[in-house]
Amino acid sequence: MRWIFFVTVIFISLVLSVSPLVPVMFPEDIERTSSPNYLIFTKGIANIKRVKNHIQECLDKKNEEGGEAQENKEQLNNFLSTLKELEVILVYQNYLIAKNNYIEAKEKSLRREPSPVDVNSAYREYESAKLYLERMIEQYPESLNIIGSIPK
Repeated sequence: MRWIFFVTVIFISLVLSVSPLVPVMFPEDIERTSSPNYLIFTKGIANIKRVKNHIQECLDKKNEEGGEAQENKEQLNNFLSTLKELEVILVYQNYLIAKNNYIEAKEKSLRREPSPVDVNSAYREYESAKLYLERMIEQYPESLNIIGSIPK
């Protein structure tokens, strides 16, 4: 019984002493959802969509009622276009942050600091943000006036 305990303690101490040298043994999982930039992005997009839905409901009710809806409709349409521009700006900002994170992870990988999993994760985030931005540009072509040109 003592020998089993002794071997177990020795084995655990060896694993713990070697683990800082081999980062793959105990990887630090950094979740994407814990990033403050990601939280700000998701909450911003959710708030924009909530306000946009509320405005759309107001437009639908005004159309059903008829009457003086024309004046308010123009004002609400201007507000909707402003919200769309704000959404495009948030998506573009998320794209730039993801691109910067990927470049940093790639540079660190050249110095052998992060694991390949971190680089792949940053690349997936970058590609996801780029795809989302491209879809926003397809839906709202006027957004090219805001952000300049299509990112590459």
